[in-house]
Amino acid sequence: LVVLVLLFMLKSVRATIVVLFSVGVSISVAFLLLGPVGLSLNLLTIAGLVLIFGLLVDNAVVVVEQLIHQRGPGAADRALKTVWLPLVGGTLSTMVVMLPLVYLSGDLQALFLPFGLLVAVVLATSLVTAAVVVPVAGKYLSSAPALPQSRGRFRRVVATPYLLAARFPKLTLIAVVLLVGLPVWMIPLQMTSVNARDADEASPGYRLASLYNTAFDRSWIRTAREWTDPLLGGLMRKFSREVTFGERWSYNPAPSVYVSLGFPPGHPIARADSLMLVFEREALASPSVSQTILRISESSASLRVQFLEEDLRTAEPYILRERLISHAVNTGGLRISVGGLIPDGYFSGSGGGISGLRLEGLGPSYEDLDVMLKSFAEYVSGRSRRVAGVELNSSRSGYGFGQSRQVLRFRWTPDSQLRSGVSTGQMASALAPVFRRRSVLGWVDMEGDVQTPVRVAVSGADDIDIERLIDQPFPVSDSTSISLSSLASYTVDERPSSIERSGQRYRRRIQVDFRGPGQMANAFLDAALEGFAVPVGYELKRSSFTFFTDDVKRQFGWVLWATIALVFLITAAVFESWTLPLVVILSVPTAGIGVAAGFLWTGASFAEGAFIGAILMVGIAVNDSILLVDRYRQLRELRPESDRSLLARLAVRERLRPMVTTTLTSVVTMIPMIVFPSDTDFWQGLAVTVIGGLTASTLFAPIVGVAALSLGGFKRPHARDVTRNPTS
Repeated sequence: LVVLVLLFMLKSVRATIVVLFSVGVSISVAFLLLGPVGLSLNLLTIAGLVLIFGLLVDNAVVVVEQLIHQRGPGAADRALKTVWLPLVGGTLSTMVVMLPLVYLSGDLQALFLPFGLLVAVVLATSLVTAAVVVPVAGKYLSSAPALPQSRGRFRRVVATPYLLAARFPKLTLIAVVLLVGLPVWMIPLQMTSVNARDADEASPGYRLASLYNTAFDRSWIRTAREWTDPLLGGLMRKFSREVTFGERWSYNPAPSVYVSLGFPPGHPIARADSLMLVFEREALASPSVSQTILRISESSASLRVQFLEEDLRTAEPYILRERLISHAVNTGGLRISVGGLIPDGYFSGSGGGISGLRLEGLGPSYEDLDVMLKSFAEYVSGRSRRVAGVELNSSRSGYGFGQSRQVLRFRWTPDSQLRSGVSTGQMASALAPVFRRRSVLGWVDMEGDVQTPVRVAVSGADDIDIERLIDQPFPVSDSTSISLSSLASYTVDERPSSIERSGQRYRRRIQVDFRGPGQMANAFLDAALEGFAVPVGYELKRSSFTFFTDDVKRQFGWVLWATIALVFLITAAVFESWTLPLVVILSVPTAGIGVAAGFLWTGASFAEGAFIGAILMVGIAVNDSILLVDRYRQLRELRPESDRSLLARLAVRERLRPMVTTTLTSVVTMIPMIVFPSDTDFWQGLAVTVIGGLTASTLFAPIVGVAALSLGGFKRPHARDVTRNPTS
């Protein structure tokens, strides 16, 4: 695809070979550097190489374009002198976007730092290759072919948007701002929480929150916002509301129905079989069932119901599925799930399983947070009889939720010691092999000075339950064994498995065990959260396990702004100006137009690949504007008295061809990811970001640049029409 684009745009086989040879040298250096810099071929570095292949073409194409037009002695020197500054600026602006990735933390740094390192190293190599290899091969290039006269009309059509932008610069900029969108829709109507130290009603923070709510939380403001938010929000508002952030959950329905039961420790296997028999009989009563498959154990039981293939096109399997769910709802005290055929199902985690609707509570005081969560547990339990229980001490493990920490506490009283003649320490030593199976209980001297650790393994300790444990005799001496059942009482205390504190706020995780379909459970929980009064300074919200957590979004935000600031500083240093970089930065919101439109059109998910593309897009999108602004600066130095809008349009004419060529070469490398999508959203999100952002930047950034450069300087040319004289 890249070769076809180069042949079409450069109109020369030799020029295409020179560009590809330069890219080959850069890619070879990339593979040579993988080992020394500690990189490996993985999902992120392969994504970097795919992106880099399109970007490596850019520098070589710009130099080749100039070599074609600069003929004669010293052509290479003149070509490099003309484009060297924008090449350095564009390459540095793309490399500098990788710098904020160094300051990411946690999983983000591990994910994206290798990608950034690879891109930065290879782009630097491509700049050197474009400056050294391409000019050497430039002597084999032919001169630019003469353009036919019939293309004059096409040129005038292409020049029309830039002429209108120069004539109406303010209107053009306002239209672009409204298309991107103003973030007025992000301003809350009500301040729901303040900092913990401002929780006192007499504190300035609390009074400020009250003043804010009084001023903005009004009925006429709400009515006005219903009209102004969609009007001023632009594509960004629609993008934030309709695009899925993180991997989209997908479900492939199986032509079977599954019933799963989970039991507490010590549950008799015969009882498990009898419970599952009820579901099996209900299934076998349906004429659409071909067979049932059961697996029964002490801890769990599963039933798979398979249907006749011709009956899968009827309603009978779905009716049976609802009957099995009805049995599950009426069965209490167990962890039960019923699913299959369609994405929605039934799941109840009663009995100590990992399940339920997951929430997070945050607040400055651990004790007050505990009181709030207990109040919420009572609140939801009283709202519906479908709430089987609320786990207040849930913990997060990886990307899921785990149970609270359960502590088994034995009470060995003085009376127990008198009756048994065994002290607390002796009893603890007798129990140690059961609870400390991996601990060293002692050392044995071997021959010489070698000591060998001794561990005692109790048979069946992994599966033993409390009732069997207290009936089991424990040897406390050579002649004495004691059973705990008649001497000690026990309790099982639930405690948090960990204490989390972030941003001076404690975090507690809870689970609401709701018996019913998932859609009903989610609607119930949303209504409960809306109706429950949360104290000032505290927060209660649904938990999320997507890649884009609140912390990731915060890091993504500051990385994006830091990247824009770094690009601005680089371009300011390159142009030695504070005003021209502002024109260059305008290409970033125009790229945002394409990114938002691409995700809205394709329905893709903004996953990790899109994160990479968005950060890199800031550095790539400004490259075209750097080419344009640099040529405008050169023309301005040559003709200081000329009209600014005229010079801006002339700069577009001279730079539009390499801008379109470099964009097409970068875009076509992403097309296979759209045509042949993978099972995950990683590659599709990356492709949509790059294709949409680069396309919109190339289309709109020159128009916005002409409008910005023409502010206050538009004069109608009288001497000659630049649309007909390319050398004027």
